[in-house]
Amino acid sequence: MKNSLILVVNFGSTSIKVDLVEPNNGESQGSLSIERLGSGKAFFRINGSTPSVTPDNAVLSLQQLLPALLDSRRDSVCASAHRVVHGGKQFTTPTLVSERVLEQLDQLSHLAPLHNPPAITGIRLTADLLPDLPHFAVFDTAFHRTIPLEASTYALPRALAKKHEIQRYGFHGISHAFTIDQVARHLNVRSTDLKIVSCHLGGGCSVCAVNRGKSVGTSMGMTPLEGLVMSTRCGDLDPAIPLLLQKEAGYSVDEVQELLTKQSGLMGLTGGVSDFRDIEQAALQGDESCRQSLDIFCHRLLQSIGSHLAVLNHADALVFTGGIGENSWWVRQQICERLSNFGVQYSRLRNEIGIPSSEQLVSEVTSAESRLRVFVSRSNEAWAIAKNVVPYLNKSVKL
Repeated sequence: MKNSLILVVNFGSTSIKVDLVEPNNGESQGSLSIERLGSGKAFFRINGSTPSVTPDNAVLSLQQLLPALLDSRRDSVCASAHRVVHGGKQFTTPTLVSERVLEQLDQLSHLAPLHNPPAITGIRLTADLLPDLPHFAVFDTAFHRTIPLEASTYALPRALAKKHEIQRYGFHGISHAFTIDQVARHLNVRSTDLKIVSCHLGGGCSVCAVNRGKSVGTSMGMTPLEGLVMSTRCGDLDPAIPLLLQKEAGYSVDEVQELLTKQSGLMGLTGGVSDFRDIEQAALQGDESCRQSLDIFCHRLLQSIGSHLAVLNHADALVFTGGIGENSWWVRQQICERLSNFGVQYSRLRNEIGIPSSEQLVSEVTSAESRLRVFVSRSNEAWAIAKNVVPYLNKSVKL
């Protein structure tokens, strides 16, 4: 049907995913994925084709490849929808993009330097390519607007925090919300009947406590830098460390930001390897620094899961999603084995299989005797983003 598809553009910290989505059923009528950006090994696929080398530059890659994806489908697209990581306090619903909105998003870029700037660029590139269509921003922070005051407030002087809007915003909200909905469907219950700890593990990683469909706690904070060990981000850090680097090592503010966001995490621990697949492979081949990095990653993840289980007091399920969450049976095994005192009894075979078929979105890896059930959920952020903008499609604007 003409004008039935939504072009969904999702800039991650190490990848770009573009899908032509039918919002009623989530079917993709075309896809483009650009992966391993920043690793020196960037490649792309169009419609699941054999991987091909692409410039290790998000903007150049998208400029070259997006027209090829659209090709003959251009007339079937009714809008574009873009994942934007940080919406601050002002953006809590899908928003029709204008120049004013882009200016406001740019003002938030310092809070998500790996994500907001390329997302803004992606919106502009798409608007130039499809100038007559409406373009929407959908925000990762929106799902976490329900986090209570005691969980979102940092112990800083109130006037200072208010002036600079310093609070816990949380991220990966689109993924967490979709995951909770899919697990509820799998269990044939309403999401408002469940308490779930959701783990989004990819280039960026976060844990979220969801109480009856609402986010009540998450590992990421004012920016996507807080929390777990990530691909190039350090996660939780003693706040004295950046001060020491500036006072004792002579780092500038910009150099500290570069270090913590782009040179730390798994990349820093391994001495230059940031892709989880490469680290797992090297660890299997005996690389000790990679093995230690995986241990550190899992230790921090276990700590965060434990604290979010405590926030909920009781949980019906623990869910893994995202590239690592879906594909690394080893990480799931490490966590499940260490949660035996919480009632987790997992099946080694089920865990290693993960999600057995491409049509299936959710699979359980625990046995019938497990008090805390553990699931793997295939993320479909493109569908989640597309569904978010459907109620707004009667509006239009040109950039």
